[in-house]
Amino acid sequence: MLVANNERIELLIERSEFGHNGAGNGQSHNLYVGAIARLTVMGSYFHHARVGHLLKSRARESRILYNRLTDESGGTASYELEFPSGGRAVVIGNFIQQASTSENYKIVSIGAEGLRWQDNRLYLSHNTIVNDRAKGAAGARCANGCDRGRGQ
Repeated sequence: MLVANNERIELLIERSEFGHNGAGNGQSHNLYVGAIARLTVMGSYFHHARVGHLLKSRARESRILYNRLTDESGGTASYELEFPSGGRAVVIGNFIQQASTSENYKIVSIGAEGLRWQDNRLYLSHNTIVNDRAKGAAGARCANGCDRGRGQ
């Protein structure tokens, strides 16, 4: 699923499954959200992206709440969660698993392609993060200028 750039859009996804999507070139993902106002994903299942990411969001605010994001056995996803343009990313209560065959060592990343938004923070709380990649992994990476939120 690809969502266009429109800063007035607010997208809510609930109880949905995204799996086995992408062209295998790393440029397409299970869910790819453009520069919108807000993305909220709740109670959904993301798995087996074909080389791309399980979930990629350029939204000003992304709320990823109580989902299963698992690349599982034989998976080839790159990141499990990526917020390449920064923004406020609230990731709470998810089960996140990186496959042993993942090409990328990063599991969650924010701001890797520059910071578009004024508020750039990652709130990562009450998640279970599993790395099955034998070469190691980085649980979460924040770009320079991005803050790991500590509450208000």
